[in-house]
Amino acid sequence: MNVKLCVLGLFILSLSSCYYDSEDKLYPITSTCDTLNVSYTNDINPILQNRCYSCHGNNNTVSVYEFEGYTDLVAIIASQNFLGAIKRVSGVIAMPQGGDKLPDCEINTIEAWINQGKKNN
Repeated sequence: MNVKLCVLGLFILSLSSCYYDSEDKLYPITSTCDTLNVSYTNDINPILQNRCYSCHGNNNTVSVYEFEGYTDLVAIIASQNFLGAIKRVSGVIAMPQGGDKLPDCEINTIEAWINQGKKNN
């Protein structure tokens, strides 16, 4: 009788240990990445302030590329492979250098802003 209870107990424990849930169910995405009508002031500049200006701001001592502000950024985009750097395209120095890749939503937002004409809005 005790052997049967032990076997039944082990069987029940093994069933509960095999529980599996998908990442989407455990960590649902609650926000969307809106890339329509991207604004420099509301969308792009905050990304750059959080991710880039510590090295590429006007008071940096780390990089030769400064692009704090709209005019500087547009000039860098025109003269360098800015988008390739943040997308980490082969053959381009990956940015942020030594850090994690920017989230896809931030990259998509920057790319959408560039494709929408780099408006100073």
